[in-house]
Amino acid sequence: SRLEAAASPAGDVRAAADAGARRVRAKSGVRGIYRRVQQSHVWYHAVVNVSNVRIASRCVSDLPVAVDFLVVLTAVKQHIGSLHQSGTDFSECVRRAVAEVLPQHDIAAKDLGLKYRVDVGNFAQSWLGRQATGVCNLPYTDDLERALQERELLEPFRWRSGVRVDHALDVFMSKVYAEWPAFRETYIRVLAEAGHCRERVAARLDRLWESARPHRTRYEELWNRQALAAEERGQRQQQLSAALWERRAMAAEEHRQRLGARAERREQRWNRKAMRTEERHMRRTAAAERQLESHCRRAMAREDRLGRRWRDGCEARRAHLLRHLRRLLAQWSRREERRRVCEERRCRDAQSRASAALRAQRRRLEAQRAARWRRMNRRNITMADLLHEHGAWPQDDAGRARGSELPGRSGGMR
Repeated sequence: SRLEAAASPAGDVRAAADAGARRVRAKSGVRGIYRRVQQSHVWYHAVVNVSNVRIASRCVSDLPVAVDFLVVLTAVKQHIGSLHQSGTDFSECVRRAVAEVLPQHDIAAKDLGLKYRVDVGNFAQSWLGRQATGVCNLPYTDDLERALQERELLEPFRWRSGVRVDHALDVFMSKVYAEWPAFRETYIRVLAEAGHCRERVAARLDRLWESARPHRTRYEELWNRQALAAEERGQRQQQLSAALWERRAMAAEEHRQRLGARAERREQRWNRKAMRTEERHMRRTAAAERQLESHCRRAMAREDRLGRRWRDGCEARRAHLLRHLRRLLAQWSRREERRRVCEERRCRDAQSRASAALRAQRRRLEAQRAARWRRMNRRNITMADLLHEHGAWPQDDAGRARGSELPGRSGGMR
């Protein structure tokens, strides 16, 4: 595995000499240059990462040559980024960048020793935790098309960053329970095509999956807490909305009662004043008509408000009924699915029992046929045995026994 802290060359040589054939990989102090110490030999190689695709050069013993390789790989990475910004497909960007940048630096891909690898550790962190960063990466290959094909197969499982925490938890739950089987099958198939044993790869993934169970459990508990908090917030909001609606309805009813009492008092005053004189009666009548018009306008406005509130209440009740119908439909669908599964299970059991009975009957008939064959083909068989075996032969009109022909010609004993 890659060491995070770089040691001095002399210390690496002594450690390699003590460890024998043990290989030590460490950073060289330059970003993108990796150093490998193997049996007192120091090797350097340049590495760049582009969208989870690692491009590496061949190992050389000269550090300046490795730096030159890093310059070339950095130019390739920058050219890939500029092409990708123009809307070109990533695979085509990599092909064009490798084909265009290498001639500019007067170096061939064979001399550079380009190798490619898809870093799957970032994909698998959501399922396997941080332990997947170093153990789930694919092996290096010098075939660019193969590396791009592996990336296209594994790209749908890539974790999308830059989302909110609650959305990230939803994506995490979806990846854990929905995408893990597909990712596992794709990962095993890719490594099997690369020459690895499917059983060993599957066993290693299963071990990593089991060891990362606390990691998944922690996120599941966080998701459950947030879901419960969201449900509680929704319930509190519904309760507050219902209480507010009740308070508004009570205030509107009190307002209507006050308006009715005020109108009654106004009418009583007008009646008392109208009885005094005819002139004052006419004046009061005109004033009452004007007041009645204003009252009608207010009443119409009030009725409009009540109509709007009633319509809003009807829409809320309709939405509640729709949600109730959806729940009933979901329950009915689950019940029908369980009934269908039970019916299929009963049909399979009946077919299995019928097949078993048919096989038993066939074995019994074959055993009877074999026993009859041995009995009819023994050396000491007699005519009485034959007559006892087949029974009395029916006779025709001439008194001759039917079926007395030879067994081979008459289709008798075989």
